[in-house]
Amino acid sequence: MKDMKRVPVSIYAYNKIKAAILNNELMSGEKLVEESLAESLKISRIPIRGALRQLEQEGFVTYYPQRGSIVSHVSASLAQELYEVREVLSG
Repeated sequence: MKDMKRVPVSIYAYNKIKAAILNNELMSGEKLVEESLAESLKISRIPIRGALRQLEQEGFVTYYPQRGSIVSHVSASLAQELYEVREVLSG
């Protein structure tokens, strides 16, 4: 049997949401509803919250108290730069 490493659910959520933002599946200005994201990823809301906090720190998401999180504007040059960094890191 192959030794498989499991990815923590919060990292899975982070990767999926970030990819959706970079691929314009989640558009700039779009409200991110924890319950909907959790349902679509078939996970609980707790890892979604952690993922959104991380994405906020990186500038992909903006959090507004009493209103929630929305997708920040990601320029094409920033997206390209992120893909290049990711490519280098993944080998």
